[in-house]
Amino acid sequence: MAYDVKLEGKNMKIAERMLKNIVTICKNCNINSSLEAGTLLGIFRENRLLPWDNDLDLSVLSNESNKFENLIKTLKKSNYRVKVRYFLKDSAPFKKGDIRVIKIRESFFLGLIKGNICLEIFVLYPMDNKFYWKVGNKKACVPDKFFKSYSKINFQNQKYLIPKHTADYLKYRYGDWNKQKRKWDSLNDDLSLE
Repeated sequence: MAYDVKLEGKNMKIAERMLKNIVTICKNCNINSSLEAGTLLGIFRENRLLPWDNDLDLSVLSNESNKFENLIKTLKKSNYRVKVRYFLKDSAPFKKGDIRVIKIRESFFLGLIKGNICLEIFVLYPMDNKFYWKVGNKKACVPDKFFKSYSKINFQNQKYLIPKHTADYLKYRYGDWNKQKRKWDSLNDDLSLE
């Protein structure tokens, strides 16, 4: 999503630290979180976070939702500011009240100040051999084959889960994913949008 920040300099270091810490918290809560969107693209293609990106992205499957309450509590105890966005109405496969996205930032001065970098955890919902999620007001989907099992990638001495058949997944979302596109609009350019 659109944030007025780039993952450069100090922000890059903060983003790398947040990614490592939050994925570790997910693991400790027995949640399989997978690198997603620009975060996945940068690490898979270039072994770095993309400096022109403006956030971090993970995905989790909706069958992990019974663990979200513990995840949110653990994140808050770890000094993160957590905002949960819910679906406001039924729209298959989403149901009113289901979690749409969890937005996480560092928190300072008893939560009065939020950090610049946002990590978003998108929740993927199954229907008709696909997984769906919302980006802004648009529905996105990919074949479920990408999330039936995972691969792992090493980044800065930490292993991260990534969708199975990552190159095909990136092609499905980005087209020619090997070509750098510094101007990317997730609400218009993502090929998984319906």
